[in-house]
Parts: sequence; C-alpha cells; structure tokens
Amino acid sequence: KQWYQRRVAITAGDFTKPRINDKTEERSIGDGPSLASIFEDDKHLNGIITNINDALENAFEVASKYAETFETFRHYFRDNENLDVASVGQDEHVTYADVTFFAEALAEYKRQENETYAIVENMPVGMLLVDATQLKKKKVPTATLR
Repeated sequence: KQWYQRRVAITAGDFTKPRINDKTEERSIGDGPSLASIFEDDKHLNGIITNINDALENAFEVASKYAETFETFRHYFRDNENLDVASVGQDEHVTYADVTFFAEALAEYKRQENETYAIVENMPVGMLLVDATQLKKKKVPTATLR
C-alpha cells in the first residue's frame, strides 16, 4: 500500500530533484534553454512568419482595392441621404410640368438600383471572404418618401 501511495503522489519535483537513498539531491540541470532565443534563431520558423505576414499584407491590399469599387455607391448614397424630397417640387427651375427632370431622376434611380443588386454578397478576395450583405441591404435605394 505504501508503494502505491508513493507512486500516486509523483510531482514535477520528483524529476527535477532526484532522490537517492531517500536523500534529495540538489538540482543540477538549471533552468533550461530560453524558448525566445530558440525561436529567434530558428531561420525556418522566421521564414514561415515572414511569409504569413506578407500573405496577410497582400490580402488586405487586395481587399482595400476591392473596397474602392464601392466608392460610387458611397457617393450616390450620400447624395440620396442629403436629398430633401419635399423641396424637389418647390425648386424654381423644376416644375411638375418639367418631365425631363423626373425622367432623369427615375433613370438615375434605376441605374443605382441595378448596380446595387449586382453587388456580390460573399466575394472571395484573395484569402479573405468579403461579406457585403449589410452593405447591399443599406445601399438598396428605397422608393418611399420620408
């Protein structure tokens, strides 16, 4: 029974502080190597880390260029947000008889709507997957008056 109890109570100290004839000897192995210095000296690991950093940097550069394709959406969204619908019919140069203004506005609205529906919601861009679902929902022009 004593042997069993002794074996159950094994700790890390049993390996780092040797016991000979029931005498604990001084530890003579030191602290061991520094992992930081090992990783610092490992050229293969450093090469992998550099490659990962380069790949991530390139992925975000590609995603940034892809984001530039949405610049026209930002402009017409801003213009639509700033449009005061109540004042459109009250402009001195726009009368209800001026059909060309409304025809142009309707054509612009239709163009914006078609461009918005053409947005790909989940677009793989390099190693990233760009989720444009929320963007598409926000950019779809509404025909309702405020």
